[in-house]
Amino acid sequence: MQAKLQEMLETTRKLFQLPDVARSTLAVQGEVQVLLEKGELLTFCKDHANAMAVYAEAIRLCYNIQDEATEAILTSKLLQLQRHADALKRVESLVNEFSSDSDTGSERSRLKTAFEKVADAEGFLMKGQLQILAQELGMTDVLSNNEIDEIWSQMLEMDKTTHTSNEAASPIISFETLWRWWVSDTAYQHNTLF
Repeated sequence: MQAKLQEMLETTRKLFQLPDVARSTLAVQGEVQVLLEKGELLTFCKDHANAMAVYAEAIRLCYNIQDEATEAILTSKLLQLQRHADALKRVESLVNEFSSDSDTGSERSRLKTAFEKVADAEGFLMKGQLQILAQELGMTDVLSNNEIDEIWSQMLEMDKTTHTSNEAASPIISFETLWRWWVSDTAYQHNTLF
């Protein structure tokens, strides 16, 4: 489906590039609109690098025809994708940097010890065990059901490669998923750290 949509958008773009219409401002605006749609499709498909390239091309075309309003919209989308890519790199860097369990006083080691006390025999944690994990980590306030739901959905979002967003299909998480969430910007932005 996504490949078909991309093919249709590319065919439409080629129509705007035909020699008979290519020099017209309206044709360039049409091509920009196609690139905007393609960028949104690529963003939806999590192909951020190609989406950024498409937005950059659309920005170049807007600059050429002096369409500042559309250029501003596209620049905003490009910057948002760049921030997202930078955040992913930061999380990966933190995960790699702190993935060593050799330091028993480290935050990762403390979290892993608490996780292992609460997790099942296979090393997984269920949503209902988050409250116990929070207590194991020394949290004195009880987490509300809404806080638990939000934390759980954030962790599942961090681990989309192995889980779907359907909680019924993903009743457990691994320590690595918890750790990725723990060092992510999401955990700090929402003040949901235990």
